[in-house]
Amino acid sequence: MHRLIITLAALSCAAGPNVALTQDRGGDLNVYLRLATDYRFRGVSKTNENPAVQAGLDYEHETGLFVGAWASNIEFPVYELQEDRREVELDLYLGLSRRLGRRWSALVSVVRYAYPGTSIVDDYTELAAGLAYDQRVFLNVAHSEDWLGLSVSATDYALSWQQPLSHAWELGATAGLLDTGYLPGGGYTYWNLGLTKGLGPFSVDVRFHDTSDDAVRAFGDLAGNRWVLSLGAAF
Repeated sequence: MHRLIITLAALSCAAGPNVALTQDRGGDLNVYLRLATDYRFRGVSKTNENPAVQAGLDYEHETGLFVGAWASNIEFPVYELQEDRREVELDLYLGLSRRLGRRWSALVSVVRYAYPGTSIVDDYTELAAGLAYDQRVFLNVAHSEDWLGLSVSATDYALSWQQPLSHAWELGATAGLLDTGYLPGGGYTYWNLGLTKGLGPFSVDVRFHDTSDDAVRAFGDLAGNRWVLSLGAAF
């Protein structure tokens, strides 16, 4: 699995720009493709529990600087205007990753979430910082002052763990908290647990997602528990 993974995937295993930390170095251009039965981002479906087709492109310099873009189909309402729905998400990001000794690494990044084609401008920017230990444990904190284009602040805390198994299998899990006063209860918690099988440049992932009741009260059927199957490729 490549060092920069931003599909909803990666750390949150759903998609959206979550950049995995690594100790590797290089100057590489990489392409990602992904098919999934749902686009689950921080525990909430952004495709109305329908399939997603996603693609990404990134470049990381040997200095640790990286830049990239990622896109997915979505089906997410804009405020209360159900007839004016987001149909495409385009995420642009750049950042810097650094080693901190033999086992630790750190990362800072900025992500621009864009939703072209809607009559309401609801794009927003998120700043993130993370730490990784031994490429097994990852802590990421992301903050926006204009979450979902609603002019409210929100901070997401995510702790992820991944453990390689035999025969190119990997076990992974994420637990997160989205903290914002805009939602009932001041936010919600979410988690997922899944298995990934590597097949050369390809991968298969099956994962169970769930959220707290606060997320269900805020997002209805878009939150709660769900199994997600995804097929990925990295070149």
